[in-house]
Amino acid sequence: MDERIRKMTYKEWTDEGTRLFGKDKKNWKFICPNCGNIQDYHDFEKLNVKNIQDVVFFSCIGRWIDDCKGEIGNHKSPCDYTNGGLFDFSKVRVLKDGKEISAFEFAAEVELDDDLTSQKEPEHNPEMCIPQGGVAA
Repeated sequence: MDERIRKMTYKEWTDEGTRLFGKDKKNWKFICPNCGNIQDYHDFEKLNVKNIQDVVFFSCIGRWIDDCKGEIGNHKSPCDYTNGGLFDFSKVRVLKDGKEISAFEFAAEVELDDDLTSQKEPEHNPEMCIPQGGVAA
């Protein structure tokens, strides 16, 4: 197991989210480990995604945008990566009800690689997929 993976209880995870973003989980921001997209509940809400609370920290919003389908490592943001696929790149594991759940990192804690973006919180339009560099796909 990769030593960079952080394991925490559900209480520790929710305490950390509350400290960073406040009690309203709809305002918590997560970063996709594949493309660097920063997303929150409201982004998914605009696309009428069901069960948002179960996917916002687990799957990149590009899974619900047809033009965002792509391969792992393509650095389009957003992308269609999910922790539930063949590869799990997440560095956070949350223990809840005896199960370990992979989670995206909170966006406020991640220093993005220069090759993904130079901004801490990139602006994105959840209506279309934008490759890094700002040219529409």
